[in-house]
Amino acid sequence: MRKLEKIIVLLLIFSLIFAFPAFTQEETEIQPEELEIKTPQILPTSGAYSIKDFFRKLRLLFAFSAIKKAELRLKFANEKLLEVKEIAKSAPPELIEKSLTSYQEELEKAKLESEKLKKEDQQKFLKKYTTHALKQQMVLENIASQVKGDVYEKILANRERHLERFKEVMEKVENKKELKEKIKETVDEVIKVSPSRVIKIYETIKEIEEKVPEEIKPEIEKIRKEMIVKVIEKVKTLPVEDQEKEIKTQIRIFANPFIAQEVIEEIKNKEPEIVLPPISDLSTEILQEKIGPLNEEKKTEILEKMTKERIKHLERLEEVKEKLEKLPEPAVSPQVIERVIKNQIEKIEAKIEKLRNLPIGGSRLEEIKEELKEAPKIKQEIIKQAPNLLEIKELELKPAPEEKSTQLREKEIGFCGWSTKFPCQTDEDCLKSGCSGQVCQGKNEPAIITTCEWRDCYDADIYKVKCGCFKGKCQWYQQ
Repeated sequence: MRKLEKIIVLLLIFSLIFAFPAFTQEETEIQPEELEIKTPQILPTSGAYSIKDFFRKLRLLFAFSAIKKAELRLKFANEKLLEVKEIAKSAPPELIEKSLTSYQEELEKAKLESEKLKKEDQQKFLKKYTTHALKQQMVLENIASQVKGDVYEKILANRERHLERFKEVMEKVENKKELKEKIKETVDEVIKVSPSRVIKIYETIKEIEEKVPEEIKPEIEKIRKEMIVKVIEKVKTLPVEDQEKEIKTQIRIFANPFIAQEVIEEIKNKEPEIVLPPISDLSTEILQEKIGPLNEEKKTEILEKMTKERIKHLERLEEVKEKLEKLPEPAVSPQVIERVIKNQIEKIEAKIEKLRNLPIGGSRLEEIKEELKEAPKIKQEIIKQAPNLLEIKELELKPAPEEKSTQLREKEIGFCGWSTKFPCQTDEDCLKSGCSGQVCQGKNEPAIITTCEWRDCYDADIYKVKCGCFKGKCQWYQQ
């Protein structure tokens, strides 16, 4: 009997430990063996590091084949990147920059060595490079999430250089179908090692999505969206009271807070019942922490790299600016953000002008219009700055289709409450719930429990919206 009791107790302990595994920073980090190397023992901070470099050169000297030299260069690049990871929090910024430069140079040499290979060997090596480059990108993003100020700025700059080189390599892979399969295979492999990486790898895929060849972009986008489904599945296993905390913890490991916001919005659109942290509050907090210590010129440069003329990101940056304006002494001044938005809008305007004169520009213009529908603040700024851009102005003047002009959409009119869309027949079948009255749900479904904080965008009266039965579902709609 006692033996049975012990077994039951052990099973209970096991279930408590593994039912809702706690997320840790380490779980998202790429391990040395995943890059086919060992943990670096001698670091650039050591006096013996020059000896380590000497033996690297010696190994290259005795590598007689081109493929061996290319593989060694890639291996040394991996070692140097993990060395940066080890010293990033404590070494002087100058040494970190020197080590990052050495890493980039090693990668460039690996790419140059690959150009000397026979076609078959070259294609094989480039696929291996693709796998490693994707993991290297994750390492750079993880480092960026743990540092701030000058070091953060240097990591971001190197991440951009890495992405550009990655793009060049992917363009050289002849079989694009195999390239797509290699990226998918690498993503699956990374997640298999640690399921907690699902939300983190979303950022990596988002960044490379813009760099991959056009013919495989839809497939890469599909992989990225699959990550959101996996994140939702994981979060839904948690108790309601733990969901917001889990998402917030994972979001803080993003190098780019605007991509973090994108994840939250994607989750909200797909599963509105999941309790999520306030979107712009978190971005404001992360930005102040990361770039607050820098001068205005560097802050501007970083914010422009983060937003990259992405209309949705600029809309989120505008929201951050509004948050900062309410703070007595913000670490990032609203004027810096205003300047960034202005500069980025000018680039978008130039892009629109260019597209108008291209035979194939029409489809991209339509995409921009669609993006602007989800970014009302930026849309108004573009109309204000460039009133002659008729395509954009028409978007403002044309009445929307019936469903869009009647049904509430947070992204179009600014209200940020959400609905369960429970089936109904009359308004009496629906009611407001949530601590701040931000949820519209069915009267006969379980009460929705939310965290208790007030946001102006929850005010139904200001936005003239009502919780009721619209098209057979309980949801907010415009009165």
